[in-house]
Amino acid sequence: MTLDYIIAKSESLIKKHRTRDPFCLAKEMGIRLLMCSDFHKLKGMYRVILRNRFVFLNENLPEEEKKLVLAHELGHDALHREWAGKETLRDSVLMDFRFKPEYEANLFAANLLLSDEAVLEVLQDENSLDAAAAQLACPPALLALKLKILEQKGHSFREVPYNDRFLAEQ
Repeated sequence: MTLDYIIAKSESLIKKHRTRDPFCLAKEMGIRLLMCSDFHKLKGMYRVILRNRFVFLNENLPEEEKKLVLAHELGHDALHREWAGKETLRDSVLMDFRFKPEYEANLFAANLLLSDEAVLEVLQDENSLDAAAAQLACPPALLALKLKILEQKGHSFREVPYNDRFLAEQ
């Protein structure tokens, strides 16, 4: 799957539903959202059962992390729905780029949650990825993915190192 395809899928949903809020999008798209209290380290999962789409979220996560996890799971819906009908996509670690579908869902989430305009505006005043991410209220790894998307759209940035397992449990 190409980066252009991932960008187009996320932007199509944003335009169609006129929102970047993953909770509103899930509702608009007919995805059933179930909050689970017994997930322990599991952050969320996406599953298609008899053509019904489900996202299960760990209700014990902080609100901002729930938003990120849901955006990631919406990425699985938009990009990997056929595959999710055959197996459950479980996420205990977000931003782990070793598994291609997880990386693709993370790119989708970055483009969904962070508008081009907001990122470019913050980057005019901030020189550090961490400071820009703090101002945008997102993890630095998510912002690094958005920078990759912006580069695909013709913008240029210096190379930025980041921890790709920032949400991993200790």
